[in-house]
Amino acid sequence: MKHLALALIAIVACKSDKPPTPAPTPTTPSGTGSGSGSSVIAAGSDLGSAGAGSGSAACVIKVTMSQTNISWNGGGVKGQTDFKPGEPAHLDALNGLTKCAVWLVADDKLVYQDVVTTMDRLIKMGLVNVSLADPANSKPGPAPDPSGKLRDEPVVIITKTEVRFRDKVIGKPDDDAITAKLTAVLPKDPKDPTLIIQADKDTSAKTINRVVTAASNQGYANVLFAVKNK
Repeated sequence: MKHLALALIAIVACKSDKPPTPAPTPTTPSGTGSGSGSSVIAAGSDLGSAGAGSGSAACVIKVTMSQTNISWNGGGVKGQTDFKPGEPAHLDALNGLTKCAVWLVADDKLVYQDVVTTMDRLIKMGLVNVSLADPANSKPGPAPDPSGKLRDEPVVIITKTEVRFRDKVIGKPDDDAITAKLTAVLPKDPKDPTLIIQADKDTSAKTINRVVTAASNQGYANVLFAVKNK
């Protein structure tokens, strides 16, 4: 997998024990749009950004989210706290570790909104090199688009009942073959390697991981994430 980032959260799929090489700290955007380091609000969506890629980081912290707790290990800190889906994560123990990159491993049964909210929380704490590590994929993942503005990018839309690309239904969110189906329709190695994923807030992390894998398979280095609330 390569690098991903929208008004939202960039994702990296990493599962090996070897730390990834995180991207340089991106600049904080202003106004409505995409970028890294802050939340952006758009009509009907909650937006925020992050990612990891080339560059260097002083340390790597692995943060693991389950349906009952969040644990962390790295950067000289180790611990865990209770977590309840739908409520903010308590991550104050990671304050001040702004030179560290973060691998966030989310349980497949968690929903997209909880994962995005946690990533956004980490970013606001200054941990801008945040990556979503797909438990099912050991390849290194995506990094953020530092441009700070939206362009006319292709969009994958995930609703409660279907996954669509360019007005074509590709499959259902729980389709085990959705990675292969999306890989087959996404143009490979595009000149502008940016893709927007717009997903229902209750979409499972498992589905998001599969879509991110398809995007990375086809060379999309920047993936922008939007959480649809309506």
